[in-house]
Amino acid sequence: MIHSPEQHGHNIKRRSAMLAIVALGALLVYALRDFQGGILGALIIYTLFLPLHKRFVNKLRIRRSLSAAFIMLVSSIVILIPIVATVLVVSNSVINYVDRIEQKGGISESMPNLASAFIDTDRELFNGVKVGDITSQIELGPIAENIAQSAQTFAVSAASGISNLGLQILVMFFILFYLLKDTDKLTKVFYNYSPFNNKNSKRLLTEFRNTTYAGVVGTGLNAVAQGFVLSIGFWIFGFPEPVFWGFIGGILSFVPVVGPALVWAPAGVIALLQNDYLPGVGILLWGGLLVSLIDNALRLVVNSKMGHIHPLVSLLGIFIGLPLFGILGLVIGPVLLSFFILAVKMYRDEFLTDKKSFKDGV
Repeated sequence: MIHSPEQHGHNIKRRSAMLAIVALGALLVYALRDFQGGILGALIIYTLFLPLHKRFVNKLRIRRSLSAAFIMLVSSIVILIPIVATVLVVSNSVINYVDRIEQKGGISESMPNLASAFIDTDRELFNGVKVGDITSQIELGPIAENIAQSAQTFAVSAASGISNLGLQILVMFFILFYLLKDTDKLTKVFYNYSPFNNKNSKRLLTEFRNTTYAGVVGTGLNAVAQGFVLSIGFWIFGFPEPVFWGFIGGILSFVPVVGPALVWAPAGVIALLQNDYLPGVGILLWGGLLVSLIDNALRLVVNSKMGHIHPLVSLLGIFIGLPLFGILGLVIGPVLLSFFILAVKMYRDEFLTDKKSFKDGV
């Protein structure tokens, strides 16, 4: 097909404009790469609290800015609860561990016991070797110095991580306020600039909301329930640190298929190897029946009420999200991957003309 010089010039301008837009967009994404966690966090919180915001504004006639401020307050409390719980659980476990060492006389007193236990593992190999021969060669000064240096490095890293987290939260709440305050304007902007028609654009928003609810509310509720039940099982059968291991099991529940089994299965096997048959069999049955039953039951409820995220999508999303967003990637990763798959599906439905042959080839 032969184009006129005017059409040819128009096509060149259009392609140049598109190239400039893509280049500027890529530059903006690169410039905001350090704040992507805060931006995505704001979008997720906005999606979760938008129904409440609309109820405040439309039914209770509360000012948009006041409603946005109230939702920011509520969401900050929701965010702080797991952070404070994490700090309390981990610090309590560290304190208990240090107390157990001090009850045994500290590191210097525990060193001979550790060396003696190591020698007992192979008497033939260490024949004639005495505990004193080993511990006398160990200089505790350099060890203590290394521990102090490691603690200092960890403190600097922790301070840097806390400051970065604080900046991400500040960016997140700043964006969240204007998302809530100008939600009607932003919705119109989305419909105007969306590459899909209005029907598919509305479907995209609906599916994003359902996926976000399934990924955040459903998975979070599942994590709390499984961690709580697992900690009760550890307490009933006499395993140490039940709260800590329940917390770890709750975090691992984000990992599909295995989840908290990475906690209760090794605990049961170790107990059986130590001839503690009742705790070993008990925790294996508790985890295999009760914890797994809660997982399956809650997933059915979440899938029917909120939406469905395939386990493979969840697993791949976690692998994608963790390096990019840290601990938030456990939630953001699967949501983003699900949203990407949905966008590809909608592009196929709207722009691919040979739909029948495409579906037949799948």
